[in-house]
Amino acid sequence: MARFGRIHDNASSPADAPQDRPLAPRAHSLVCLMGVALDSGNLGVTAESLALIGLVNKYCPDARIALLTEHPDGGAHTAQIGDRSIPVEIVNGRVDLKRPIWNNLWFVPLLALYHRLRPRPSRSRWIEILRDATWVGELQAGDAFSDEFGLRDFIAECLPTFAAIGARRPPYLLPQSFGPPQTAAGLHIARFIARRSRGLFARDLASVHVGISLAGRFPAPPVEFCPDLAFTLPSAPIPSDAIEPALPDGAPVIGLNINGGLYNDGFARAPRANFKLDYTGLMPELARALLEAEPDTRLLMIPYMNVPSGHRENDREAGEHVAATLPPQLRERVHFLRDLADPCRIRAAIGRCTFFIGARLHACIAALSQGIPAVGIADNWRIEGIFATVGMQTCIVDARYDESAAALRLILRQAREREKARARLAEQLPAIHARIDEVFSRLLAPARRPFL
Repeated sequence: MARFGRIHDNASSPADAPQDRPLAPRAHSLVCLMGVALDSGNLGVTAESLALIGLVNKYCPDARIALLTEHPDGGAHTAQIGDRSIPVEIVNGRVDLKRPIWNNLWFVPLLALYHRLRPRPSRSRWIEILRDATWVGELQAGDAFSDEFGLRDFIAECLPTFAAIGARRPPYLLPQSFGPPQTAAGLHIARFIARRSRGLFARDLASVHVGISLAGRFPAPPVEFCPDLAFTLPSAPIPSDAIEPALPDGAPVIGLNINGGLYNDGFARAPRANFKLDYTGLMPELARALLEAEPDTRLLMIPYMNVPSGHRENDREAGEHVAATLPPQLRERVHFLRDLADPCRIRAAIGRCTFFIGARLHACIAALSQGIPAVGIADNWRIEGIFATVGMQTCIVDARYDESAAALRLILRQAREREKARARLAEQLPAIHARIDEVFSRLLAPARRPFL
């Protein structure tokens, strides 16, 4: 007697074979990714998107990759990740009521539900792609699964996820920060999505606790910790003229990323945030103190936003303004990384530094992931959680609560003790990479029934 299935004496052909045996695992053929962007002005979003595409290609090298996202134009594109060129298909959608409903993200969830009840060919490329998908992931730009930036923006960001749920293709909520909802409506939306997803992956331990509360009691989707995907992003060679003026060979370099938004906020009559830290006043003082403390050191200004000249978030112009406040003898040792739209190339420039200070989260991750000691200047709760994953939670300046004098002392102390921090990072990074590989090798493994 067979333990599994039923064996008939007269089964002599494939047509007569038992029909209740387990299906053979199949590799994923079409992977759909949502909440990603290849050309975002925020290079942190681009960095996470490229890292995610690289992981999918690593574990599903033969799978088609479709990006369901807002983009100026759809069709075939190439994701350049270090020295690899990975083909992707961009399926364009817009939050614009002037668009046809089959390309309008406000209507795509309704179309998905309609075609779920009445299966038929659809004019919506979104619906057709979701129908064929064998794996769906939602990155939500890796920022924060929360309505803290406004309920309307949160709803708009969740529209692709609603469409996937409506099409019976529930996504994995890939490594991101889960913030406590600020409104009752935001709480209901977050719970609705979390409890219908296939799993929640949080990039810091605080977000794990929020994810557990959103997912609810058993049976609930699993909630797991997975580090930020940008830790896996490779470097790419930078052009010879990318740093102006060129750095002398062998000179120690300290990298400084100045957040243009925070810096310009200090000149506004009505600042957006009521920080205790005078960020605008601290940056010139910090640049001068770093250069005076180490006479042989060069200071490299590293922007991490790809925005037009004159934009309030422009990091490069903020760095130039800070350099202009320095005495001429110190200004000679200040160098600038020109605007680059490729986070892999910026990572390579950061790799030349022996110490790094940044206010953009993924600029700091680019340093930490290469074992470079860093201090993060935080304007929200997310940066501290990321630093804690590599044991660097004491290297944080919280702009919401810390005063400038204390912040300057902490940064200078960490600069002096950076070799100790480098040793700690060397111990932590292998576990970070091992955890990301373990999660994605499991998630993207061949499946018997991708969706039930």
